[in-house]
Amino acid sequence: LVNILCMFFFFFFYFCVFFFFFFKQKTAYEIYQCDWSSDVCSSDLLTSVRGERMVPVEELYNNDGIAYSTQAPDEILVELVLPKDCGRATYQKLRRRGSIDVPLRGVAAVVSFDDAGVCASARIVVGAVASAPLRATEAEEFVVGRSFTKEVLEEAGRLATQSVRPQDNTDTGSRYRKWMVPVFVEQALRAVADTSE
Repeated sequence: LVNILCMFFFFFFYFCVFFFFFFKQKTAYEIYQCDWSSDVCSSDLLTSVRGERMVPVEELYNNDGIAYSTQAPDEILVELVLPKDCGRATYQKLRRRGSIDVPLRGVAAVVSFDDAGVCASARIVVGAVASAPLRATEAEEFVVGRSFTKEVLEEAGRLATQSVRPQDNTDTGSRYRKWMVPVFVEQALRAVADTSE
């Protein structure tokens, strides 16, 4: 009887703790693992019975696993609008093996260069680290006005890593995925720099 009572109180205690944190918490944290959401320069046309509205893709997602989208329940996405020239673009994806589509880490970059090969504008988005794709604004600001030397790429990777805090709920640890951020940011920037016009 004592064992049964102990087990009952044990399970009751943990059920209460679970209930409190699950139902009182206003934000859920999950990783949004999607390639499409790492698009960096498009806008989405949403329509409903109330009309249409154009939403930049970065404003479509919230970093909240419960209220993850600014799209209303009665809206549907009807068009993806890409600008004619937003620069050179690439998407670098970390995955366990080639047969698996889900990214463990994704980095998208869109960069435009002037005639001298100096970065005129940059947008860098890191995906599969949070409930929404994250812009690496410090890295973007750093690379503008610079040529893509090895040192510049390394510093951009370091700056992109500072704002990223991967959650530990995929099949690889959060530390490994954080270590891969600068590697993939450097790869992405090197890819757009090496692209021939």
